[in-house]
Amino acid sequence: MRLKGIAAEHHNIVKVIEWLGLIMLFSIVMMTAWAIIWKDNPLATSSLKWLQFFQSIGVFLLPAFAAAYLWSDNPIEYLNLNRAPKSDIVLFAITIIIIALPAVNLLGYLNQQIVLPDFLHDLELTLKQKEDDAAVLTEKFLQTNTIGGLTINLILMALLPAICEESCFRGILLRLLCNDKPCEGEITRSQHIAIWVTAIIFSFVHFQFYGFIPRMILGALLGYLLIWTGNLWVPIIAHFSNNAVAVIVYYIAYNYNMINTETADTFGSGDTLWLGITSILATIALIAIYIKKIRKNP
Repeated sequence: MRLKGIAAEHHNIVKVIEWLGLIMLFSIVMMTAWAIIWKDNPLATSSLKWLQFFQSIGVFLLPAFAAAYLWSDNPIEYLNLNRAPKSDIVLFAITIIIIALPAVNLLGYLNQQIVLPDFLHDLELTLKQKEDDAAVLTEKFLQTNTIGGLTINLILMALLPAICEESCFRGILLRLLCNDKPCEGEITRSQHIAIWVTAIIFSFVHFQFYGFIPRMILGALLGYLLIWTGNLWVPIIAHFSNNAVAVIVYYIAYNYNMINTETADTFGSGDTLWLGITSILATIALIAIYIKKIRKNP
């Protein structure tokens, strides 16, 4: 039986159910494979790195490509991966991410100032503890003093999340919320809603309450990059750039003491608040210039 494009005419609600089913299926398969391979030492750092790899592939990547295969005769085109982006668009994506980094840090700082009501005090302590635990684990992942280790970290913590998460959220979810139409051309109100709903879900599934706002804003920016360009490679490149900067900064700080990681994480807040505000303004200006350009040359 021919499976390619077999579910192309299904209603979007049915497609969401199919996609969630694929996520469950591939997640179970990949997690089972990881558990079998690492059953003797599941808490070793190398084992946890492989867990992250298997999770990214099973939860995000394989379900996205399987869904695109069922819904289209051309899955790569369906995911907007069929064209290489122009060099000026790539430069724009990388530039805007780098310029926005202090703004993201400022939003992260403001997010951390949120205090829950007294009756949610226990929940607040739990959330903070989980984020502290996640930060410790991330630091263990990043600690390496070799170029080979840095390369592995860039693949595992920058390239893999960029490809897998963008295929899932901007490649599948955003398209479904855009009424299953390619996100190209003029932005409509429904596309705005689709972008922000996708961004909220994107941030939520990372389960980091005190990083929710900056990750949501980043998710929205990645969504707009897809709509403006009609090319999923653009948000993938932007996503990779954001994560790669963090990995490289930590590598430099850990090995050469040229940069303090805490200082890098707060760059744009506190004593450098002016930089965070400037970053916000510069990011908005750059977006406005780009929108004006694509309206002149659609």
